[in-house]
Amino acid sequence: MTLSKSVRRLAGVFTLTAGLMTGAAGALAEDYRMVSAYPDNNFHTQNLRKFIDDVKTATDGKIDISLFSNSSVLKAPEIMPGVGDGLVGFGEIFLAAYANEDPLFGADAVAYLISGYDQAAKFEAATRELLAKRLEDRGLKLLFTVPWPPAGFYSTRPLNSAADLDKLRMRSSTPITKAWTDKFDMQTVVVQVPELAQAFATGALDSMFTASALAPAVKAWEFTEYFYDLGAVLTRNAVVMNLEAYNALDPELQQMLLAASKKAEEAGWAASRKADDANKTLMAENGMKIAEPSPELEGALKQAANEVIETWLASLPEDARAAVNAGR
Repeated sequence: MTLSKSVRRLAGVFTLTAGLMTGAAGALAEDYRMVSAYPDNNFHTQNLRKFIDDVKTATDGKIDISLFSNSSVLKAPEIMPGVGDGLVGFGEIFLAAYANEDPLFGADAVAYLISGYDQAAKFEAATRELLAKRLEDRGLKLLFTVPWPPAGFYSTRPLNSAADLDKLRMRSSTPITKAWTDKFDMQTVVVQVPELAQAFATGALDSMFTASALAPAVKAWEFTEYFYDLGAVLTRNAVVMNLEAYNALDPELQQMLLAASKKAEEAGWAASRKADDANKTLMAENGMKIAEPSPELEGALKQAANEVIETWLASLPEDARAAVNAGR
C-alpha cells in the first residue's frame, strides 16, 4: 500500500520530532506516536489511553507514547503500512481491512464463521501465533488484540426478509463482508468512520454492518432507526508496534511493554462485552428499534454466509486453514 506524499511528510515530522526528543534525553527515554482511526469516546480508544498510561508508569517514563486518534494523522487503511515503514511507532489496526493482503487478517470478519465471545476467545488462541508471524513479515510486532462486539445491521428502514436487502446501499468495511452482502444485490459503499454521518445524510448510505460499539461514537440514532442484532462476527482490532523499534528496546523494557499489553488485552475484552450491552441500551434510549433478525432473514443470511465460508476456506494456505479450523 502506497502512502500519500502529504502523509509521509506529516509522519516524517513526527518521526523527526521523536528522534530529537530522544536525542535530548540520551538513552533514558523513547518518545513514540501511536495512531488510531477511532474517536476518543470509543472503548477501544479509551483502552489505548489506559495502556499508554500503564506503559509510561511501568517503564518510569522510558517509553512515552502520544496517541493521535480519530484518523487525525493516518486514515485506517494507512495505519498498517505506516507503522511497518516506521512513520509512526505504534498503531491500532482493524485486521479485517487488510484481508486482501492476507486472508488470515479477514478471518474474524467472515460472517457466521464464529459467534459469541467464547468462540471468539477460542479462535483468538488458535490463530494468535500465526497472526503474529504474518504481522512480523510486514515489520510489525503484535502487542494485543481486542474484539469489537458482535456486529449487526444498522438501517434507515425495516429489514424483514432477503427481499428488503435488494439495492440497499450498505457500508462494507472489509472485502469478505462485501463478498457476503453481494449475495443479496446490495450496493456496497466504502466509507470511513468519520464520514458516516455525512454519507447517511446525503443518501450515499442507508445501512451499515458493524458493531454496536460504534453507535455512541457516531450518534447512530441521528441517521438510522433500526439495529438488527445478528451476532454474526466479532472482528478484532490489533495494537502493533514497529518491529525494528521493538527489537531495539532493552529486554527489560520489552517485558514491561508485553506485560502492559497483556493487561490491556484482558481489559479490552471485558470492555467489549460491557460495551455491547450498554450501547444497545443507549440506542434504545435514543429511539432506535433493537431487534433480532426474523427467522426468514437470518436463514437467508446464514445460507449466503455458508457459501462464502466454503469458498474462503478453500483459498487459505494450509497453515492458515488448519489454524482457522482449530478455532471454530
